[in-house]
Amino acid sequence: PALTEPLTHARAAADNDYPVLITGEDGTGKTLLAQLIHGQSRRPDAPLVTTDCGSLSAGALRQELLAESGGWRQALGGTLLLRRIGRLPDELAEPLAVHLAGLLRSPERPAGLRVIATAADEIAPSLLALLDGIRIELPPLRERDGDLLLLTQHLAPGTKLGGLAISALLAYPWPGN
Repeated sequence: PALTEPLTHARAAADNDYPVLITGEDGTGKTLLAQLIHGQSRRPDAPLVTTDCGSLSAGALRQELLAESGGWRQALGGTLLLRRIGRLPDELAEPLAVHLAGLLRSPERPAGLRVIATAADEIAPSLLALLDGIRIELPPLRERDGDLLLLTQHLAPGTKLGGLAISALLAYPWPGN
């Protein structure tokens, strides 16, 4: 039930080319939701190019996101997924915002480039203004008790849980998801 609203927003977001910002704590499924949006879009067979802004060095990010030959080029006609955009180094936030604005607002925008970003951290204002076309907030696992048993069945198929195990799962606070 806690995912009903986010999934409804995701399905609506799949039908257009507006930028999507998916927020929530680490481990809530933001990347999976981004993949769902891309998969249900008008271009599910087009490229989904993912850049993890939280794991690459500033130099690698500059090459990947800003260079003319960068990986972002592969996303033209498809979706560029910017994971953990809140961890992007400050010195790259403004140049990336300018670069993406040029791509998204250009009359030559190839086949409707779509940008989806995920964040658990605060986002630079210049990027937030650009990426906040549709915002979807994913609740943490501790607020999704109904999902716990489904996840358990998915991760350990065929496992039968007794009442004590179910009580323990539901009582656990799930910090960090």
